[in-house]
Amino acid sequence: MKRIISFALCVVMIFSCFAVSAAAVDDGEGIIIVTAGSGTVDGIDWVLDEAGGTLTFTGSGTIRPVNGEWNMFTYEKIVFDGEDIIIDESAFNSKADLKSVVLNGVKSVGFGAFYGCTSLSSVKIGDSVEAVSDYAFFDCTSLGSVRIPETVTSIGEYAFGYYYDFEDTGDIAAKAGFVIEACADSAAKAYCDENDIGFFDINGAAHFFGYEECDGGITLTSFSGEAEDVLIPEKIDGLLLSGRNISGTHIAHSNFRIMP
Repeated sequence: MKRIISFALCVVMIFSCFAVSAAAVDDGEGIIIVTAGSGTVDGIDWVLDEAGGTLTFTGSGTIRPVNGEWNMFTYEKIVFDGEDIIIDESAFNSKADLKSVVLNGVKSVGFGAFYGCTSLSSVKIGDSVEAVSDYAFFDCTSLGSVRIPETVTSIGEYAFGYYYDFEDTGDIAAKAGFVIEACADSAAKAYCDENDIGFFDINGAAHFFGYEECDGGITLTSFSGEAEDVLIPEKIDGLLLSGRNISGTHIAHSNFRIMP
């Protein structure tokens, strides 16, 4: 009982220091589980929902790791929905449970902001984003593709599609099958060309992929379009492709091939 009370007091003291509103429960074994929270820091309002799954930011300002009251929580999704938000260097790096990020109202993503978020499989970049710095999404090994709008005019070194290959080379390596979806005349296309990363032109020839969801993944069932070479990412909307079974009746060219 003393251990439970002492731990609970410690949690209360921590939240008091940060002026955070939080909900916490005892799991019955002396472990205090924080289930929700909210606060305001430097013009940024943040809320962690009751389920403890989604962290939402509103307002305007800079999100820094040093003022991150939310860093004491666990969450799977981050939604930015403010105005001219700047995500500072290393703000959310190495968040092992983070799976989804929605960047609305964000102006720039700093150096290594989501570095090492190995479970991150979905990143939606809004039209407000202008710059993505070096290593911003480096070592996000579950991320198979990302769509980058034309508003992004600056993409830093190793920002997308790279990871540390500790097993084979012990060095930085390009992620096989990674694809960036963007316009042909864009900073994203230039980044793909410079780094030999798969590119899909969202304004190019029309393509249609038929697919079925199954067991948390996707099986491709059909294709129609005019391109001879089509890049198919490892994931669509965060769901892993469980198969690449393209129906021949929907292929426009006899020399059609799937890359990679």
